[in-house]
Amino acid sequence: MKKIFKRVVITIFALHLNHSYCQEKIIIQDSTLELREGEGRIYSEEVSFHSGKLQINANPAEVNFYKKEGLVQLDYPGLQISYDFGSEGLVSGIEGLESQGLSLTYLEKNRIDIKSSEFFIKQTSGQQFIPAFHLKCSSQQNKSVPGDTLNMCLSLGSLDVPIVEFDKVSGKAVARALEIDSPLLQSENNTININIKKVEDLKLFIINNDIHLSFKARYLFKWTIKIKGHIDISQEQNVVNLRVDSAKAGIFSLKKNLLKRLKKANLSSVEVQGDMITIKL
Repeated sequence: MKKIFKRVVITIFALHLNHSYCQEKIIIQDSTLELREGEGRIYSEEVSFHSGKLQINANPAEVNFYKKEGLVQLDYPGLQISYDFGSEGLVSGIEGLESQGLSLTYLEKNRIDIKSSEFFIKQTSGQQFIPAFHLKCSSQQNKSVPGDTLNMCLSLGSLDVPIVEFDKVSGKAVARALEIDSPLLQSENNTININIKKVEDLKLFIINNDIHLSFKARYLFKWTIKIKGHIDISQEQNVVNLRVDSAKAGIFSLKKNLLKRLKKANLSSVEVQGDMITIKL
C-alpha cells in the first residue's frame, strides 16, 4: 500500500510540473543541525515547500541522517535519500557539525538567503567555530541565470562572517598559509611560528564569477587580508576551481606562499597547479 501511495504522489507531482512552470519556494525556520560519530539529526520548527498549487508544510520537522566518509544518507520512515560526495572530497573530512538557529529562504532562480546564529565544524585537520554567518545569493536584475543555486551564487553572492575562531591545529595552519615574506614576521629558521586564534570581519563577494575576499587577522600586527580571483564550479565533476589573481596583507604579497603551502599540505580534497586551486566537494 505504501508503494502504491508513493507512486501516486510522484505521478501527480510529475504531471503538475510538466503542464505548467511553477516557481519553487522553500522556507526552513529555526533549525538545529547535529552530526557526531557518523550520526546526525536535523530539526526544524517550520518547513514549507511551494510550487504553484502544490504545497507541502511540516511544523515541526525532524530527519535523521548518517555519514560515512563522503556518503550522506537521510533516513525518514519509509523513505531513504543518499548522495555520495566521494571518499576524497571536502565533505568526507567532516567529522562533526553543530548549528543553532539555522534558517533558509529559497526562491527558484531569484534568491537564496541562509543564516545561522552558531556553527561549529570539526574536521580531520582541525576545528572552527562561527558565532554567526549570513549568505545571500540573487540573480542580477534583467539577467537570466541558468542552472540552480550554485550558478545564482556565482552570478551575485555575498557572505558575511563577523568572527571565525580556530583551535590550535587550524590556527597554525592558517598562520602558515598567510606567512608574509618579511623579516619582521620570521624566526631564525625562516618560518613563521604564530598561532592565529581567530579572523574577524570576513566578507566574501562574488560578481559574475569574480571573487573578492577580505578579513582581518592578528599575528604580531593586525592585518587586513585581501584575496581576488575567479571561481567556477563543475557540478558534473563535483569540484570548485579557484584561480588566485592576488593575495595581500597590507602591502605584502601572500599569493606565492599561500599556493605553496596548500600544495605542500597534500590534502586529498585540494589540488594546486600554478595559480589554480581545485577543491573536491
